[in-house]
Amino acid sequence: EERLITPEGRERWIRTSKLPLTDEQEEIIGLLGTREEITARKQAEAELTRAKEEALAASRAKSAFLSAMSHEIRTPMNVVIGMSDLLLETGLSSEQRNYVGKLQVAGSNLLEVINQILDLSKIEAGQMELVEKPISPRELLRKVVELLEVLAASKGLCVNLQVDEALPQWLLADEARLNQVLYNLLGNAIKFTERGEIRLQAGIDAEAPDRLHLQVVDTGIGIESDYLQRIFTPFTQADPSITRRFGGTGLGLSISWRLVSLMGGTLQVESQPGQGSTFHVHLPLKIPATPPLEAKTTTPRAQGKASSLHILLVEDALENQELIHAFLKHTPHRLTLANHGEEALQRIGEGRFDLVFMDVQMPVMDGYTATRAIREKERHNGGGRLPIVALTAHALEEESARSLEAGCDLFLSKPIKKRRLLEVIEQFGRQAVMD
Repeated sequence: EERLITPEGRERWIRTSKLPLTDEQEEIIGLLGTREEITARKQAEAELTRAKEEALAASRAKSAFLSAMSHEIRTPMNVVIGMSDLLLETGLSSEQRNYVGKLQVAGSNLLEVINQILDLSKIEAGQMELVEKPISPRELLRKVVELLEVLAASKGLCVNLQVDEALPQWLLADEARLNQVLYNLLGNAIKFTERGEIRLQAGIDAEAPDRLHLQVVDTGIGIESDYLQRIFTPFTQADPSITRRFGGTGLGLSISWRLVSLMGGTLQVESQPGQGSTFHVHLPLKIPATPPLEAKTTTPRAQGKASSLHILLVEDALENQELIHAFLKHTPHRLTLANHGEEALQRIGEGRFDLVFMDVQMPVMDGYTATRAIREKERHNGGGRLPIVALTAHALEEESARSLEAGCDLFLSKPIKKRRLLEVIEQFGRQAVMD
């Protein structure tokens, strides 16, 4: 294929094929060739390549935008949910407690929407990676059902689990993503079912023994045939009236369909209006080469009681500083504040700390840079390692990996619950006592 420029400056592409002509003695006596103009094809290929690159760039830009928006929304949500936790610890009337409870539910629902949009964005940008490891399918199925039984019971429904005895004890799969798919399917089944039952079935595909077959069956409102394929489209539900009646963003099924495809499987639905729906998940049946070793029963090691810790909070948002201070108000721990990474380095140089909570996005010096500087100073001077816990409003797994790579010991995503924060402090406090 040759690129030519005409005297008029136009680009032309010519594909030439040549082969030698030989006589009876295999001597070359000539040359046979064909020339074909392929300019139109080359232009179409270039246009497709350009369109693909533009689409990928747009998808990456959207993913970055949604990640940034997630951070901006999660930061104030950290205060909203955290302060509502603190409100519940005060002397509220039953009416006030009811209001705060509804506030917490609304906050949790908003975070769920944010997480779904982020997941969809990551999948579209090709940034979603599976982490497969040996899992117990029966244990995973049981936990999902137990998690949703309370929601089902509130509507007078029950969730039944049926597992085929032929199902292997261990499978190789991404536990978190498979759990997410089942949670979405069962959650939808409960949402759209007013009476009857929901059933989760698991076994080997009868028509393909090398595939896992999961079914979520409900006796709900069903889906019209015209809408069966549209329900896997983002932000789409079977009928506009569905959104008004049952709520939801229309993201759960789309994310589930894409996750199942990413796992090499298929997600299909059968439904009759007024008679319920059945969602079929078919996945490759992957058996781990060596099953995990059973955990040995050992005598628990005696743990020391967490003592009072001197904690450094590196956080630029005043409202988040106040929230963490309120969380620790009735604890024996002492809190010192730093507004950015540079100030944190100064504080650490002036005194001794037992634990650092490090926000990763701050002006002047961010948390990643500050953490690397702390670790570099420790390597140069020797001595002990100061525990650093990264705090971020980003919920992406890449942020967790990035913080650990910078030298943090743990990653906490905002909004942070008071109980979780105190658990982390206790964990590092006990480690300090044992060391």
